[in-house]
Amino acid sequence: MDRKLAPDSDTNKLWFYLDYEQLPEVRKGGSVDNFMLKLLETMGYASGRFIVFGRPLHLITCGKKFLARMDTGICDKNGRYLLLVQKARRGKNPEPRLIAETIAAYQRNDFVRETKLHLPILNEITFPGITHVGAVPTFYKIKVTAELNDAAVKGTFPSSQAVVYRHTPQLPNGNRKGMNTLDNRAKILQYYQAFKPFIQDSST
Repeated sequence: MDRKLAPDSDTNKLWFYLDYEQLPEVRKGGSVDNFMLKLLETMGYASGRFIVFGRPLHLITCGKKFLARMDTGICDKNGRYLLLVQKARRGKNPEPRLIAETIAAYQRNDFVRETKLHLPILNEITFPGITHVGAVPTFYKIKVTAELNDAAVKGTFPSSQAVVYRHTPQLPNGNRKGMNTLDNRAKILQYYQAFKPFIQDSST
């Protein structure tokens, strides 16, 4: 993709990070974080919100406190999490980490509601999430309920199943090519645009 054809400077930077992320020598580095930052900014995900990187989330499970370190997230002005993004590391499936992070985000959001905003905790929160294996995203809606959180805290099984919706785009030139082709890039950006309305601010 010729960056000289970019309609504005933000799109030019996005295309730069996208091309950079495809280089074999940097595929295992931090370029995905740079690309994710520009992608979320350019597509309006961060409008009136804050993008955070590598922030530790306290996760209480089995009666102990652990750290769940996310890759990328979007927060509101009060520090409540609205979106979590996790990339694959060393070939491992990023989905289990993303789900653990959503439970930690639920605990964090409830803590903010109680201690900072003086609001009652929510019985359930549905978190949008994204995982990346290479340049190919999978989009999630993960419902965390008070029951699921209590089970995680106590280290027991919840009485009802956790609900996780996910969708991996089937790209025109094949998922193995990632964003190496123009058609694949266009399709992935269409999915990001369609997913944006699921990022809802916590107004109460």
